[in-house]
Amino acid sequence: MRRNQLIVVWLTVAAIMMAACAPSTPPPTPTNTPAPTAEPTATATPAFVPRVFTINQEDQIGLRSVHAVEGLENVDIYAELSTVALNLGFGTASAGDSRLAGGTYTFRVVPSGGGIDAVPIVQQTIDLAGGNTYTLLLSGDPAAPTLTAIPDDHAPLAAGYSRVMVINAVADVPSLQVTGDGGSLLVDALAYGQSSAPITVEAGNVNFQTRIDGRRWFDLPLDLRELRQITVLIMGTRDNWTIDQAETDVPGQAQIRVFNGLDPETGSVDVYLGDTQLAHDLAFGGVTDPSEQPTTLTSLRIVAAGQAADSVPLLATTIAPSPGDVLTLIAVGNATNNRLITYNDDSVTLDEGEASITFIHLIPGIDTIRSGGTDGVMQEPVELDFGQPTTFTTIAGAQQFIWQPAFGDNSGDPLFESNLTLAPNTRYLYLITNREDAPAVVLERTVEVLASAAQQEQATTQVRWINAIPDSQLSFSLGDTVQVSDLGFASASDIQMIVGGDFNLLVTSVAGSSSTPVTLTPYHRYSIYARGDAAAPQITVIEDPTLTFPPETGRIRLVQISGSDSASLSLWFAAAPETETNDTFSITPVPDPNDQPVNLPFGVRRLVIA
Repeated sequence: MRRNQLIVVWLTVAAIMMAACAPSTPPPTPTNTPAPTAEPTATATPAFVPRVFTINQEDQIGLRSVHAVEGLENVDIYAELSTVALNLGFGTASAGDSRLAGGTYTFRVVPSGGGIDAVPIVQQTIDLAGGNTYTLLLSGDPAAPTLTAIPDDHAPLAAGYSRVMVINAVADVPSLQVTGDGGSLLVDALAYGQSSAPITVEAGNVNFQTRIDGRRWFDLPLDLRELRQITVLIMGTRDNWTIDQAETDVPGQAQIRVFNGLDPETGSVDVYLGDTQLAHDLAFGGVTDPSEQPTTLTSLRIVAAGQAADSVPLLATTIAPSPGDVLTLIAVGNATNNRLITYNDDSVTLDEGEASITFIHLIPGIDTIRSGGTDGVMQEPVELDFGQPTTFTTIAGAQQFIWQPAFGDNSGDPLFESNLTLAPNTRYLYLITNREDAPAVVLERTVEVLASAAQQEQATTQVRWINAIPDSQLSFSLGDTVQVSDLGFASASDIQMIVGGDFNLLVTSVAGSSSTPVTLTPYHRYSIYARGDAAAPQITVIEDPTLTFPPETGRIRLVQISGSDSASLSLWFAAAPETETNDTFSITPVPDPNDQPVNLPFGVRRLVIA
């Protein structure tokens, strides 16, 4: 009789959010009416405390302050009742660590040490849009200075590029020029108190020159990092100048297209990425053209065709592409049970003359399909589970496919046939829908092969080592190289980058050892478990597939490495009570992950393994 073991595991995923808010009317202070200003019509500063923290990063702003008024004493700067800069002297800049939430603020510049209620040197209302970083420039005549908020440019940059902006805060330089390495004019006639237009240049070390009236002033060496904006503040006077540099991150660019693989009964859809509509009336099997998009965290919403962007979506998630990504976002499932597959075209590396092809089976109602045709450069049949990307790398040439169900009453009956000629140095995405007019959609992109054959031999795989043997400490070796030592029970190593190839895997403990041959394929990921008895460890190698899922969900994987080979386990989950009790509870089975990966919303769950 088989004995079932019941294991209850608690997982808690907590999101901690902090927001600082102040009441619209704070408690009265000893001095609740500011001293009169130099203006005869001056009014009291509004009793408002700015929000200095916000849970929405798109609402956050950063401020750096610059004192560029020659002859004006050191100053303090306030935004309403919040301190922005203290004891700021001429020709200097603050650290740039002031943080506010976006909004409209009354700024007051007062003599240093005078306090918030001192007679202001200048009082000015400025609107600051959220999500930006600003240089707050104090410039002009000492008798009537002004404040100017100069925003950084956060527009996306192409890979390999940087951006430079110059601010002339030199009181006695009315017109400034900046030239590049080769003498090219980058900035011309930049007036005092003004900023240049953003300059896009290749990342790297450059040596600019500043000029006044056409004459060389000083060299300006810069280390320009990729996808950064450098704000160069030139301050002080012509004879006694200083430079300050401020750097902010800038989004990169990614190419994104969307494929509608939702069940045809769902109907056509509209697709929105943030505020941008990527697709209108996109039918099953339809694909958009690639579009350049910034590499920022962005919402993706798929709604029924013709519905408003803010209507209840069929599918909603967020994506955060990396610079240079070429992404195809594939919606699969139906109107109520669906998910997003993210395919990155740059995830496959080719050697000279090779081609890669990634298959995704999207035919509703069929769990697994296979190609019975082996006529061509691919020497083995292709078997595909629904919604699971499968990639092959092969030599270029012609290939025939005869697609058919792999299991069931109709297994072996052809669905459709197709022929494809694989060009060298090309990546293919082969999306199988069995739609009558286009049973397979094939997307291709020719790539520049950078890796030589010698470099290809050094292609790496990712491996982590896991000790599942109680009361043991283990060492894992590949050949003569120890990969990890003294790994305790129920512990996993960090993910290691290892050159792919064939190895003899050795697991040792103080009680004994065992070995087995393993093949680690380049660009694949593996979890390698030691289980059983420490005197003769058993070794299990499990390939970790590339999985993508919405960031608001968690993924759980059940690995059976204990008990007899005939034992089987099932994974269930239930809502967790606020306090632990012994009461009975309702459990829901997790679907078969071979049919569709399981996404669980973040939160507290009672997980049951039986």
